Amino acid sequence: MISIVDYGVGNVGAISNMLTFLRIENKITSHKDQILESNGMILPGVGSFDKAMSKLNNQLALLNTIKFFAEESKKPVLGICLGMQIMAKESSEGIIPGLGWVNTQICKFANSYEVKIPNMGWRYVRLEKKDPLFDGLPFSSKFYFSHSYYMPLDQRYSIMTSENVEKFSAAFKNENIYGVQFHPEKSHAYGMKILSNFARISNG
Repeated sequence: MISIVDYGVGNVGAISNMLTFLRIENKITSHKDQILESNGMILPGVGSFDKAMSKLNNQLALLNTIKFFAEESKKPVLGICLGMQIMAKESSEGIIPGLGWVNTQICKFANSYEVKIPNMGWRYVRLEKKDPLFDGLPFSSKFYFSHSYYMPLDQRYSIMTSENVEKFSAAFKNENIYGVQFHPEKSHAYGMKILSNFARISNG
């Protein structure tokens, strides 16, 4: 079973609907026992970095459960969009520290006459490292993005890249923790493959 963490920030319904369509057992929850008993956890997020972290910091029992799941149980975790960004140490968008699962700072795209900010719409990606999360994806895969801030490239973590003003991490992996900047729940067949692969990884 996959837990979709409901902490008040995120498109939880769309993610659940996609998983249900794929016949993957899932539950939208903020309940400690349900999260800890699940095989994998999805951390969604829509909005600002500080708002998301404030929501989590104000739900200390839930925050501790999420940390235990990721850091102690070492079960697979997938952060989506802002849910990926709050896995970083900090963000230039705000002042509240992130979860710190990736030792990096989230940055804002530079203003440019060449491209629009936010980076919104379908974008092609490049697979930088082979990983089970990408099994079955065609070379020319594309996903739906909607963001003004990004995770910089880092050879330790970046496993997929895309480009707007500059190249950025479209996906990262740090041990059992994954993050994707795009929205798999809005990315049709490509997103379905990512979610199916994450469920398979979670179920061992």
